[in-house]
This record gives sequence, structure tokens and C-alpha cells, in this order.
Amino acid sequence: MMRRAGRPQYDKSGTVIVMCERSKVNKFRNMLNASTLLESCLHENLTEHINSEIALGTIRNLQSAQEWLKSSFLYVRIQQNPKHYALVAGRDKPQNKSWDEWLDHYVEVALSKLKCHKLVTHSTETSQEEEAKENLQVTEAGKIMSSHCISLGTMCSILSIDGRHDFESLFEILCGAREFSDIRIRPGELQMLNSIRNSGGLRFKLDNSPKTYADKVFILLQASFGNIDVASQMHKLETGSIALTLGSIYQSAGRIAKAIVQICAEKELGRTLRAALELMHCVYGRAWEDDYTVLRQLLRIGPKSMKTLEANGIRSFDDLLAVEPKDIAIWLSRKLEFGIETQQRARDLPRYQVEMKEMSVETHEDRLPKVYLQATVKQISGESREAKRRREKLKQGNFLTLSILFLRSDGEFVDFRRLP
Repeated sequence: MMRRAGRPQYDKSGTVIVMCERSKVNKFRNMLNASTLLESCLHENLTEHINSEIALGTIRNLQSAQEWLKSSFLYVRIQQNPKHYALVAGRDKPQNKSWDEWLDHYVEVALSKLKCHKLVTHSTETSQEEEAKENLQVTEAGKIMSSHCISLGTMCSILSIDGRHDFESLFEILCGAREFSDIRIRPGELQMLNSIRNSGGLRFKLDNSPKTYADKVFILLQASFGNIDVASQMHKLETGSIALTLGSIYQSAGRIAKAIVQICAEKELGRTLRAALELMHCVYGRAWEDDYTVLRQLLRIGPKSMKTLEANGIRSFDDLLAVEPKDIAIWLSRKLEFGIETQQRARDLPRYQVEMKEMSVETHEDRLPKVYLQATVKQISGESREAKRRREKLKQGNFLTLSILFLRSDGEFVDFRRLP
């Protein structure tokens, strides 16, 4: 991406200098002369796009889906450069059929996949003047897939979740998502990944040497959650490559974890929903929820500071608030003001208190009694006035959400709410 490289108040024009390797000179020259042909990527995720268009109301039936595809850039380019797209069975396209008829076939296949996985339903509408028409609508699972931009393969794995899944199995589904399929084990990384796997710091073990992208994501996420020093395992590799890989993983992991939570809530899976919420918290906090790595959420607390605090018995925010600020400053070789500010940031984190009150009980001879409860959730601590004023000055919104899950003593689902 380039913009005008000049001073608007002084210059009428600007100069952009592109520095690249010799092997890429012709590529940029062609781009400059507008001689590079652009190709469509719609065919790679056609099913997902059709699902989103149905959710938006753009596509209502098979005919509107076919018309939508014919108005796309894919329809233009596939006729001019069919070899580039290499659609399944595209080389076997009958000569007596037009591209319109052939692409209609792929629309039908995409819709059949969505219906098969119960992401889309259809009903028949009839009127006096017109013939019966099919009306396509997305299901709740289809809405979740569309709102979080989940690929079809990943969504099928999420839909297979049932009440037997625990945290580890949900974590494996997350790591095996199709969104990470472009991640590869680079030359020289296998030794580093095996070193982390055999270091004993992983909470969930990988029996064999990593071979797939899912294995790499499985190891790197646990290393990130557990504050494992990846740099010491890198040897001759560049640490930046792992940092970039983790960055790309976290870009997709959050929305996949949200989709898992919403599907578990839709299916009313008690214990599994609780594990899904814990997984989502780990992904967004980039730390195990019950480990000292939760301290990473505090500003200016990095990997080395976390290990130093953990060595001095600080494993939670409560432990951090129980010591004197001067102790924090001494342990981390900082000034006293740093210890005071760190404790204040810990106090600014919201804390809640839940009160349960039994309202009434209905007993029946032929079935179990029905108990009516009143749950009151109170925020007992939160950000200070100074922190709130600083956030408002920076025009940062309050992105705080509260998840409330009610389970029976046997783990069965009762209710789930998200506020706001």
C-alpha cells in the first residue's frame, strides 16, 4: 500500500521509491504499468460467501444465487483464464455447455453443502400470480458462521461438538481449524518444536513429533499461554518468524473460540460450554486462566517480570495486591512508583460478586420440583476515576462483557447470559 509521499503544504507532487530484490523488479514494473492481471479468489471460499449473502438477504433462492455469482469478478475471469482456477472437474466441462450452466452447478453444490450441515434451511413460498419459489434462510449456526467469518471445514468440526468434549478436545478443534492451514513447519523449526514438546512445560502433551499445521499451532499456543521462553529454543532461527506466526494465529483464534462458545450455548452443553468459555478467556488473555501468566494483562509486565513475580510467590492478582508496593519494585528492580502503579492497575480490573436467593419452590408428584431463583450480579471493584478519565480522553470504548453460566450440580445446563 502506497500513498502520496510529499508535503501537502509545500509540494504539489511526491515520489515513491520501491526497494526490492532483483528477482522482483519486473513484478513491480508490471504493476506500475498496469500490465499485471488480477485474478479472483472467490472460488476458494464460495460456500462461505454464499452463506454470508443468504444471512444478509442478498440471496433468497437458487436463482438469485446464480445471478449473484454471474455479477462477480470470478464470472468474468474464469471465462478468460479457466486454467488458473482449476475448479473440481473443471477440465471435464462438457463442450456443449456454457460457463453459465457450469457455474450454476457449483452454486447448487455449495447450497447442498450448506443444507447438509444444517447451516441453511429452505421453505416454499407460493402466490397466486407466480409459481412456488424456494426461500433460503440461515439457521442459528449459519449466522454464527457468517458473523465470525468461519470456514466451512472449521464450522463442521465445531458442529460436531457434544457434551463429551472437555477443554483439551476443544483446544484440539481450535488448533486444527482450516484458518491455520497456510501455516507450515519451516526448515529448521522441527528441532525447536520438539525441544518445546519435550521441555515438560506443555499442559497437554503431543505424543509424536509435529508433522502438520495443527501440531505447530498446538505447541505454539501452549508455549504462549505458559510463558515458555521460545527464544532460548530457537538456536539459529529468527525469533521474529515465531512472533509473526503467533500473531497470525491470534488473529483467527479469537473469533473461532467465540464461535465454539456460541455453538455450545445453542446446544445447551453444560460442562462443555464452561470449558469453551475458559478456552476463549485463555485465547484473549493469552494465558492459562489458573496460572501466573494472567499477570500478562497488566501494563508493563512482560515475560521476565512474570517469572520474577512467580518466583516470589505471586501467581494471581490477589497475591499481587497482598504485598507491599516496595516489594514489587525491589523484585523487578524498578522505582517505588512502578509498584504503586502496578497494584493500581490490578485494582482497576473489574471484580464481581454473585448472590443467589431462592424465591419459591413448586412440587409435583409426577416430576421433579421446580425451583425459582433470583441471581444478583454486582460489580464490587473496577477502574478508578483517573483510569476512566484516561480511557475517555483516548476515546477508547468500554469493551467489557460479562458471561454468566448457570449449571446444576451434575453439570447440566440451566441458563447462559452475556451482558451487555
